[in-house]
Amino acid sequence: MAQHKVIDLINQFMEDHGQSSGKDRVMLWFEDVYSRIRSLPWSWNLKVTETQTGGDLYSTPVITSVSTTETFSWTRGNDYILSTATPVSCVDAAHTGRYVYIDNEWYQCLRIAPIGNTSKIFLDKKIVGPDAESQTVTFYRRDLAFTTNGIKSVHVDDEKLEHLTEEQIYRFKRGIDPRWYYGDSGKPLSYYIDEKQIQGPKHSPLVYDAGGTTVLEVGTHVFFWTFKDIETGQESVPGPSVEFTVTSSTGVVNVGYGSSGLSHSDEVTYQRVLYVSKKKTSYTRVPMYQIATRDATSTSDVTVGVTDATLEDNPAYYDGPWTKFVMYPAPDEYMRAEVLHIDSYFGLPDENHIVKLGRQREFIELFGLYFMMKQSLQNKDPAQFRQLQGAFREQLNFLQGKDGEDRKLDPSSWEYKFFSPTQSLHSATDFASSLKYPF
Repeated sequence: MAQHKVIDLINQFMEDHGQSSGKDRVMLWFEDVYSRIRSLPWSWNLKVTETQTGGDLYSTPVITSVSTTETFSWTRGNDYILSTATPVSCVDAAHTGRYVYIDNEWYQCLRIAPIGNTSKIFLDKKIVGPDAESQTVTFYRRDLAFTTNGIKSVHVDDEKLEHLTEEQIYRFKRGIDPRWYYGDSGKPLSYYIDEKQIQGPKHSPLVYDAGGTTVLEVGTHVFFWTFKDIETGQESVPGPSVEFTVTSSTGVVNVGYGSSGLSHSDEVTYQRVLYVSKKKTSYTRVPMYQIATRDATSTSDVTVGVTDATLEDNPAYYDGPWTKFVMYPAPDEYMRAEVLHIDSYFGLPDENHIVKLGRQREFIELFGLYFMMKQSLQNKDPAQFRQLQGAFREQLNFLQGKDGEDRKLDPSSWEYKFFSPTQSLHSATDFASSLKYPF
């Protein structure tokens, strides 16, 4: 498949269309149209991700409190369950995002033993079931998350899972349709797409000069935090970002969350992830790279010890959509999972990034139309904009249809003449003659 460097594409289109200035604007156009195109199920834009129902970082698929050492109680209307252990002993902050099943309803854990409330586990909604005391609780990991805007199919241990709708789940919960599993655990048979996302951090990074000699290049750098579910890998949108200008006299750069020396675990107990950019040039949007993580209860700041030259070796921030699905029943052991999904683009392009152009270089055609459409707005010509907008959509539909037709071609298909169980082949010649070759 054809690929190309981003900056070469930008320069080519600017030269072809007489755009002598505004490279930042063109980069924003590129990011917008390329993200849109990569959100569609082209034959060349599908990806199979292999994982497991426990996930690579799961300590265990199921964790159950031991009644002799720790039990839980809850009160209707509260958004937390209370442990007899201080702090909670069966799970910790690393298991934030797991689910508990209370009186025929699922609840997700958002804060596990935060500072000041170490005997409590806070949930995503208020408990609707009756009050209870001395209860053994099981913590399930039911979900898997992927960097995509669309999932095509899910297989667990080579068996395809049924995709449930909200209506089907409702019918089961109300006893209307008992075919669907809701609250038990075992081998997953079905799943539904969970639209809930992890909310971003409330606070911005606290960036300060700690003395000594910095390793960051002189110039302005961008910083922000995200929250991350370490068992699924799903991240939140960024929290508020800050810019920090490094000068020749700047010392070592340290970064806290909101304020130095505080944990902020009262917000959520997801892991915190710190991202930083290379020094800003002329672009509004810049790639962000992960440089450190902190547990929710951590009070230690981050010392930036990575150079601009080595930042690209670190994971880049994925600025695209996440799709998470939840399995029924909840998996109670490690099982192999295969997910076919759209290979969505991560956004925040760098000049040196290599991008896919499509099997038939579809992106070149579409970017050209999109470029001219945006230019018409720049030139304050709404009539031409509407005309080019229609041409873009028409060409997009045409190329998608052609791509679908190309996928139907399979020159290796054979037709077999199948014999009955009582019929035997007498020779190799008989078998060969039973095959019909289409070519």
